[in-house]
Parts: sequence; structure tokens; C-alpha cells
Amino acid sequence: MPTNTSHSYPIPPDPTPVKVSVASIIFTGARNEHNPLYDREPTAASPKGAKIEPPQWQKEPFKREPISYVRDTRATLKLDITGSYGTPIWVKVKPSAELLKKILTEDGIEKIVPDPGLTPITFTRRSEVIRVTNWDDPDYEQLSFTTNPLPDEVRLNQLKITWNFKYGYTKNGPWFDAGKERTAHELYITYRRPYYGFPPFYRPWKQVLKTACSYAHGAKTTIEASSMVTPKIYMSFKFNYISRKSHSEFDNCKIKLWDMLKEDWVDCMDGSNYYTILMRWLGIPAHQKKISPSPSDKFVYKLLRPISRSKNLKAEWGIDRWDFHQVGILSHVYDPIIMIDPERKIIPANMPRWDYERAIFESGQFVWDSLALVTSVH
Repeated sequence: MPTNTSHSYPIPPDPTPVKVSVASIIFTGARNEHNPLYDREPTAASPKGAKIEPPQWQKEPFKREPISYVRDTRATLKLDITGSYGTPIWVKVKPSAELLKKILTEDGIEKIVPDPGLTPITFTRRSEVIRVTNWDDPDYEQLSFTTNPLPDEVRLNQLKITWNFKYGYTKNGPWFDAGKERTAHELYITYRRPYYGFPPFYRPWKQVLKTACSYAHGAKTTIEASSMVTPKIYMSFKFNYISRKSHSEFDNCKIKLWDMLKEDWVDCMDGSNYYTILMRWLGIPAHQKKISPSPSDKFVYKLLRPISRSKNLKAEWGIDRWDFHQVGILSHVYDPIIMIDPERKIIPANMPRWDYERAIFESGQFVWDSLALVTSVH
């Protein structure tokens, strides 16, 4: 039998239940932590692509854009809520979250599953209780949450957030269940802040950044990231090598990346420029370098297999000559468009320049020349 001071009496159900839900979410953070993105997909309003502006997630009209942060930094989430009850009313919000990853099953079906090797996502909050006087007023500044540090490596994950809502008629309760809602967000984690040096400067192209984070997923160092990106460009089976034309200008100031990704061929400038873009949007200062750039200087290369859409690695090995060749550089050589050594099937990555020269050079003139840097991406 409870005493007069006991708190064990059950709280009776509220006769007028309230349903609270997410209206929109803004993902932001300090400038050195948060990577604003842009969308190269043309729209009627912006035929050349548009900046992705907050909120990145919105219920009506529905919107779900990816989000991007630098490794080992904190994400800030600002929430706007809506509800089914008149005002004023008090609302309590408690989020929880987990990081998920995509896997391919044995029968080729893509599934999203938990990523148990990562530190769980937790939140600190400015205030979890607010007084709502008008559901149409934005709640971003009142409902602001910050995560613990994100993983300390390059990643491509799904962030699944569960929002638990309660409501009450006074700030101190009693509190009643107002439902829960789950939102899912594609999360890109870069090594550092994307490098300046070519448009869109600090706004990476979301589709390309997704590729970069996917290729370098799990990388903890610059060398590890570069050594993962290079073979995955080659092994993507998206491109055939062609030497007669290019999506890149010869002086490398511009690459027509939009055209390149819609077509199925590349030359050595395209491949090394693409490598540079992926690396620099991960925040890693890669660049390109030409070998024997003069059209009159040719060298004969040893047996190698250029990048190809074919998965038959026994075919298309050959010996020929190049007027010039261009590779990616991050201290050592990273060449995403060739495979050497038919026995070991090596895609040159983190290869010292002298070793690279011996591996591919048969005869002719072989001169390291012309440091190249993309300054414009179209």
C-alpha cells in the first residue's frame, strides 16, 4: 500500500494523445568539420548543378541529401518538429543513432547492416525540452544536438537516427508518449577538409565524393587512402582506355568530368586527373605528372594491360608506344589506368618513380616533366 509520499502510482493515460514527428533536419558544424556539398545533376532551375542547402532532410516536400564531415569531428544536428495537437505544449526529444554499412550478399543483393566495429553515436544536447507555441515556427535553435566524435577514418556509412518524443502540459511532467520516428542519412567522412585548387572548391560534387569515400572506406592514412583509390578506379570496369582523344585539356587546367562519367572511355590524363579529384576531395594533396610530354618524344612500354571494362584479365595485354603518359603522384607513383606484370597483376600504387620507370619502360625517351594540377572541373 503506497504511502502519501510514494511516487509509485501509475500515471493515467492522457485523454488527448499527441503525435510529434520530424519536420526537417539541418546537419552542420564548424567550418573545418563540415563539408558542404553540391549536386552536379542539372535541374531546370540550375542547369549546371546547384549547391545543396539545408535542411538536408525534409518531410514535405520530401528531401534527403547526403551529409559529409571530416574524420574524428562532431556533427551538429538542428531539428524542427511538428505535431498533431494545439499549443502551447511541452515536448521532450531524445535521439539515438547507429552507423550502418552496405554489403552484398552471396546472391548479389545489397543490404544495409549494422557496423559493430565502430564507436556508437551518442548525443549531447542544448536542451531536450522545449515549449511549443506554434508548430509552424522553426525549432532549430532550441533543438540542437551534437554527436560524439565520428570515426577517425575515411568512411561511407548510413546514419540511422531514432527520434523519441514525449509531451506534457507542464515542463516538469507528467510526460506521455508522443511516438518515435526514424530517419536515414547517407554519410561521407573525408580524411581532411577537401582541398582548394579547383571548383567547386570547398563544395565537393556529391556523386564523386561518394565514390571517393567508397573507394577509400576504412583508410586511416593518406598512403592507405591513395593505395585503395588507385586500384579501385582500375577495377571499377567502367572505362576503356583510348589514346586518341581526351576529356582533359593537354595543360590539365580543365577536365570535362561530367562528360567523362557519362561515357565509357578515358585516356591517361583523364585517369590521373580523376584520381587527383577523388584524392583532393578526400582532403589529400595529390597531383599529376607527365612523362615525356612532347609529341615528338615517344617511348616503348613493356607488356601491360590498360584499363578496360572487360573482367577477363588474361586478355588485352600488349606492347606499344606512347607519345607521353601521365600518372598520379603522392610522393610516389599511383597509376590508375594500367596493370603491369601479367603474373602478379600489379596496379602501380605507392611505387617509387625509379621502380615505376623500370617496370614499364622498354626503350626510347623517358623524362619526368610537367607537374600538372586540375584547376577547373566541368
